[in-house]
Amino acid sequence: MAISNLLFDYCKSRKKDQFCRVNRLSGIRMRHLSSTVKNIQSRVAECLDICPELLEMNNPFYEMHPTKVALLRIIQIWLFYDTMMVQIPPFPCNHDKSVTISLDGPQVQRSHLEQILDPDTHAFHLDNRGRILQQGFFDGSEFKSDLGNYIETFTLRFISYMLEKEVDFSFCCVGGKFLNIIVPTAVWENSQLLRDTIIGMLGARIKTVVFQGSTGSGNQRGVRGRACGAWYPESVRSNAHAHIPTKSVTILSSEVTKQALSLLKKEAEIMSSNSNYSIKSVVCTEIKETKKKVAFVITSLGDCREIAKIDLVDLFADTQVQSTAYVERLKQSIIFEPDDNARNSPLIADGPEGARLLSVLASERRKDNFIRLQNGNDEIDINIPRTLSINGKKRWKRKSGNGTVYVQENSVCSAVLPLDGEKELFACCANTLELRGGACKVEGVTLLPPGRLFCCLALLSFGINPRTCSALSLSNDDEKNDDELDKTVQDALSWTRFSNGIEHSDEWRVKEALKFHIGCIEIGETLECQPEKIKSLCAFFDGVNGPMDVWKGYDTSLTDVNASLRRKSKVQKRVVPTKRQKNTRDQHDSNTTFICPGCNDAFPAIDVCKDHMQSCCFGLVRDKEPIPKAS
Repeated sequence: MAISNLLFDYCKSRKKDQFCRVNRLSGIRMRHLSSTVKNIQSRVAECLDICPELLEMNNPFYEMHPTKVALLRIIQIWLFYDTMMVQIPPFPCNHDKSVTISLDGPQVQRSHLEQILDPDTHAFHLDNRGRILQQGFFDGSEFKSDLGNYIETFTLRFISYMLEKEVDFSFCCVGGKFLNIIVPTAVWENSQLLRDTIIGMLGARIKTVVFQGSTGSGNQRGVRGRACGAWYPESVRSNAHAHIPTKSVTILSSEVTKQALSLLKKEAEIMSSNSNYSIKSVVCTEIKETKKKVAFVITSLGDCREIAKIDLVDLFADTQVQSTAYVERLKQSIIFEPDDNARNSPLIADGPEGARLLSVLASERRKDNFIRLQNGNDEIDINIPRTLSINGKKRWKRKSGNGTVYVQENSVCSAVLPLDGEKELFACCANTLELRGGACKVEGVTLLPPGRLFCCLALLSFGINPRTCSALSLSNDDEKNDDELDKTVQDALSWTRFSNGIEHSDEWRVKEALKFHIGCIEIGETLECQPEKIKSLCAFFDGVNGPMDVWKGYDTSLTDVNASLRRKSKVQKRVVPTKRQKNTRDQHDSNTTFICPGCNDAFPAIDVCKDHMQSCCFGLVRDKEPIPKAS
């Protein structure tokens, strides 16, 4: 169908060379394809004794009536039922129809992924899940001399840093006793689970404070121009600017025991990995006084980064900060948002285009499933899950035999990523190459609507058992035939319900499909229009994958249209010739007629014949001369 759409647009374009350049096509191959199709059409028209114009497409498939396209898929099943393949969706999507792909390898940034993903077309964000432990010490003269004042000023710097770095949940415990939990108000109000968890664990005092952002004016050197001094409470400085950015933060203060603090740290790790909390990043800070200096431990969880040395100096207000960082293996993943530009009534509810693009690019590697990106002058390889591999062991299987099916990387079925993980995906193949171990390589694949019901009805209507893909054996005895039909219906329903769980109201479709097959056997092999069969076929397929009603003119016979076209051409031959045609006719014998070398129709004048030859046989005889014939 895709090639037919391309060929239709190519034939209708006036500047075919420009069409090939814009769509990156080979002009020579397109000309060969077009001439081959015209040759086949002329031969079919000659075999059926009809005009070749009847075989031309008036509309491409993407503008055709949906029922016609569905019937073409059914015919493909009838022709290639023994080459069908099936796929169980291997990659589940999230509850909001987004897709998360985990990455394995060196740490990447968004700029790396934008080498292959267009931010305007592929909406995605990079999620980092890891654990960074930073521990060290500082002199802490102010900490030892005035603990209350130090806690107050440290808390302001701590909140400023968390707001600037957009941390969702953080807390600091000073002296193993005084605890402050910092949560942006939007996160606190939107997560009922978070509120219930924290309030259930601690009897904390809760208050909401609005912080103002730095305007960028005045002295911005030192801590004022960095994260620990970027935000300050609204009451600290005068509101001289009308457009100062503000953020609201919820602060929970409490005095805790060592056991309660340990439970809070364990719960913080759960928050960073559980999507129900809607928390992406967590920072836990502990400060304790030792014999000589003040020690600290900072644990960053989730989408986190190591706190820079200059930020540690600003945070603890001490230039003699010494720290060591221990970074555990960082887990990165890409989250693709659902595509907004989805087509109306698509064949398959497909995953985001960006996720499918990564799947295809990674599958171009023969053995490993990775993507190679540029990192300056070097290259980095990023592995993605094997379940996204196009030709993986768990992707496409033969419907009969369970052998692995290998598809082309540039085909439609290679990039399909269904969002509905409950329904299987079927396809039939025009060309197959048998390989060892029951595997095969396929080309010319036609995707079918997801689920077993469409496939079951199409096979039964052609007399094929949907479970075994073998021909149905019907007896001539009426009683035995009824028993065999009942067994066939129950077997087909059992096969279909095993995966889809169809309702009992769909049993009539299976019975009607068998009646359709029996009725077609009684008709025989006569090549005649059967409007009632078209109508009955559309009736039991209606509602399986959307509406399937008959189109206008479905009952028009090809023979009737051909006869009408021939009568029209005969009337055109008797048209009174123009003055120019009369003058041309006078140059020849009055009893001479001219024969078109393409269709052998006779014309009274040579100009009339040449005008006809411009469109006859798709223009293949336009360069030839009419054949004169004496009457």
